[in-house]
Amino acid sequence: MPRENDNKKRWLQLNDWDSFYKSDDPFDITNNSEEIKKNELIINLLKKKKSKHIIDLGCGEGVWTSTYKIKSEIIFACDISSKAIKRAKDNYSNVANFFTWNIIDKFQDKYFRKFDAVICNEVLYYIDPNYYDKVKNNIYSLAKKEGYLILSLGHYFNIKDVKRIFSELKIDYHKEIKRSNGTYFMIVGGKINV
Repeated sequence: MPRENDNKKRWLQLNDWDSFYKSDDPFDITNNSEEIKKNELIINLLKKKKSKHIIDLGCGEGVWTSTYKIKSEIIFACDISSKAIKRAKDNYSNVANFFTWNIIDKFQDKYFRKFDAVICNEVLYYIDPNYYDKVKNNIYSLAKKEGYLILSLGHYFNIKDVKRIFSELKIDYHKEIKRSNGTYFMIVGGKINV
């Protein structure tokens, strides 16, 4: 299981996301070359899969979501933080339908539809492992038949973890990139086969 050596237990420490988003860009993604590289990999996967309808789970303030518009016709994007979603709507309402949602909860019927691609970027290591099955099922419920899932995961996960948690995923893309601090991130893509 991921996180056996995770002393930070991020899913316990960061439970007040609105406080975390008290200032703009708290992850400093817009100035981080590694985050920019990761986003370019996601865009290339969207382009390769010709995804017209996508949902971005854990979109934060919508910075990366706004870059998906050039490849997609309809974009929905959600985050657990209402502050982050307010900023996303203020800055990118012409790009996506932004709304607040906790990925652990059942998807809101008013937003429910099926998507060609589901993006889950740096979300899973903020989820209590006891909820992985529920989160996986929520993610799968959003995908069209043989929809495409793009996962971006930090160094708490490896490809064996992904294959175990997302056993129904036919992985056709896997890339690990070492960060300057010695950790790595991983992008995984595959068709959902449920």
